[in-house]
Amino acid sequence: MIATLEKAMGADKRAALRLGQVRESRGELDLAVDAYKSAADRLTGAAKGEALARMAVVQEQRGMADAAASAEAAVASDPEGVWPTIAMSHRRTHEGKPDEGVALAQKAVAAGGGPAATTALAHAQEAKGDLAAAEASYRQAIAADATALMPIVGLATVLRETGRAAEAEPMLTKVIDASPGAVEAYKEMARVKIALGRSQEALSDANLAAAMAEDDPDARELVTEVKVARSLQDLGAGQTDLALQDLTQLRDQNPASAAVRLGLGRVQIARRDAAGALAELQKAVELDPKDAEAQYQLGYVQHAMKQSAA
Repeated sequence: MIATLEKAMGADKRAALRLGQVRESRGELDLAVDAYKSAADRLTGAAKGEALARMAVVQEQRGMADAAASAEAAVASDPEGVWPTIAMSHRRTHEGKPDEGVALAQKAVAAGGGPAATTALAHAQEAKGDLAAAEASYRQAIAADATALMPIVGLATVLRETGRAAEAEPMLTKVIDASPGAVEAYKEMARVKIALGRSQEALSDANLAAAMAEDDPDARELVTEVKVARSLQDLGAGQTDLALQDLTQLRDQNPASAAVRLGLGRVQIARRDAAGALAELQKAVELDPKDAEAQYQLGYVQHAMKQSAA
């Protein structure tokens, strides 16, 4: 199939588009991006928009910064097309606009966008915090196309977020085996292993994701978050001094990381150092005002620990 499509590319402008779909179904994401790019260079109008949009979705799975530009170019080529609408739904969700993501995905679903549109809808529902709806949509997408990787990773995320990390791990293992370049799968696997208390293993997955997606700030931040989790695991094992040492060093390297500040604050709480905990947790809340855990720990220090000290 691949050899036939490659030979046909000279005479058939749509052959590269079909080749990209085959590459993507086989988990060959980098090669799929190359094929979609070749197709976009050869095609015009709606077909060009589809090629660019499919490329944007794959680029998102690979953690590529070019995904945003590809989605915008897809819409420019075919403003009302189903695939450009799907790509833009993912973009809006990624930009922190899940309501817009839901609206665009619903439009794509109504237009016959199939499993890809349902996956975009699930992604936006997940971002809105409607995890039950997201799980149902992801499962619907998987039932319609068991070869698609994105809904499987999305479902694994929902399972972890609802306390079912053990169910998510084998799903992610299958995705990674099928597509070693699936950055989002490695990132989610790291988070799953943190939830399962295996932070040292999680660090390997996070490092791989960061290495494969050098322009992905989320991948870089995940490496830091895993290191925090590893230190908190040491804290839970009674190795308070080691946790303090590692997190202090990590804070000095990443002073703007709310996750590091929160972790160090928790260590200071364990040491009964109210002043030290207060300083770190106030900074954590300043860096990320929406972090509920940081808010809770700060409230604990301000009230319970200070009253106890008095």
